[in-house]
Amino acid sequence: MLIIPVIDIYDGNVVHAHAGQRESYKNIQSPLCHGSNPLVILKALLSLHPFTTIYIADLNAIKDEGNNNGIIAQLMHDYPAICFWLDKGICAFPSPHPLAQLRRVVGSETGITRAELLNQYKSSDTILSLDFFNNEFMGERAVLENGDVWPDDIIVMSLDRVGTNLGPEISRLDQIQALAGNKRVYAAGGVRCEDDLQSLCRRNISGVLLATTLHNGKIDRQALEKYSQNQA
Repeated sequence: MLIIPVIDIYDGNVVHAHAGQRESYKNIQSPLCHGSNPLVILKALLSLHPFTTIYIADLNAIKDEGNNNGIIAQLMHDYPAICFWLDKGICAFPSPHPLAQLRRVVGSETGITRAELLNQYKSSDTILSLDFFNNEFMGERAVLENGDVWPDDIIVMSLDRVGTNLGPEISRLDQIQALAGNKRVYAAGGVRCEDDLQSLCRRNISGVLLATTLHNGKIDRQALEKYSQNQA
């Protein structure tokens, strides 16, 4: 299973995402390091485990309040061997960009249509995030109901469970996997501990996005070594 640390960046700092309430996110206070500088946070995460993939949410871009392109470019420069999954909402991506190092995350919450997904975002460097909040799908229903237009990698993002202790939405993950066929499905939101990783592994979930449980130590080095598997 591919374990992917999440770094949410707002105004140049890493923030602690909680329950999808972006207006109330505060700068992260991590036991792993001092401060909220993204470079420091990533270095601390890599001290836990040699992660090969990092998910970055540029919250300024997602909220249409500028961007964090400079710091993201610095992260990519400093860690050329890492593949970064980047969510910038509907904002334009740097072009050209190194495809081997940067993959675009397109969230259903942006309102992307089935036609746009089929015609514009079918490339191998695109990842689709199916976004849910309080059991409601955020986006066009046709995107959710037509697995044939999905790219090969699908994130099931339970925004209201991010940074909580509620556990992953297993039933929803099962439903998405049934629609996904041979596509890879990744869980995001609510993962609490090693037992949750074990449950996801049993269901052949391809990977999981983590933040809070890495910083608070609920998923430690031993669990990371046990459940991690590199994946292109």
